[in-house]
Amino acid sequence: MMNKKTALIASGLCVTGLLTLPVLTYQLIPNTVIQHTVKYFAATKGIKLTAENLTTTFPIGIKAHKLSLGNTQATWMVLNKAKLSLQLLPLFVGRIAVSFQGAVTSNSTLDADLALWPKMQGTAHADNLALETISLLQSADGGSMKGTAKVEITLQTTQKVGTTGQVKLLVNNLQTNGLKISAMPLPDLSCPQIRGMATIQGTKLKINNLAFAGKGIYARLQGMVQMDPNLPLNLNLELMPSAELLEQQKSLFLIMFPYQVSSGSYQIPIGGTLSNPQLSRK
Repeated sequence: MMNKKTALIASGLCVTGLLTLPVLTYQLIPNTVIQHTVKYFAATKGIKLTAENLTTTFPIGIKAHKLSLGNTQATWMVLNKAKLSLQLLPLFVGRIAVSFQGAVTSNSTLDADLALWPKMQGTAHADNLALETISLLQSADGGSMKGTAKVEITLQTTQKVGTTGQVKLLVNNLQTNGLKISAMPLPDLSCPQIRGMATIQGTKLKINNLAFAGKGIYARLQGMVQMDPNLPLNLNLELMPSAELLEQQKSLFLIMFPYQVSSGSYQIPIGGTLSNPQLSRK
């Protein structure tokens, strides 16, 4: 009859084998299969994903260099490096969780820890993120947006409410130049610091407070953004230029006259998508 010590050793070997088998199986999967699987999954979400090198990592994960995210119309962002890993310790308590690390440039950092099961919850951070490196924020007709951003995201999922969370944004030294919505030009902005907050409501992001004072102008953005960059926006941009700026840029604000709601105040409805914002009908 098996004694207690032998039984414990046998049980330990069985558990080790059960945990090791999927790791070894995963490591034996060719990188080309991993690439096709990841790209196919992204495509089902309307995302076009390409990478110079997409490989597996030990024990269970994938890493990529020059990872490009976008859709069939445009590229949204390119990460110099990215790594997604399955966390092993949560598996012992019946949870499935992943971690992510990445960088757009050598100075930026992106990281996230996300529990996927039994319920989704987690945090994500981005620091020292240069806005000019995010193609999604740049205008297709030559406009540009510069600055350095810090983003903090928390989210969780409940059966009653669904996915909820909060986004905190800090942008230093914001500068915009030559931006347009449809064919209508916007005044250039220069602001030393912006702080904003938004709430996650299911698949939507509600911008609660994103206001900033630039040189000669005050601006405020409110509304809803779909989490999927392919889905339509429902935003409102309020501009309140000073009398001096109105005088200096008469021709620009004359074009914006249909959106003037009171003396020195303009309300611009924005639709379209993040990669192609458009003026909405009033």
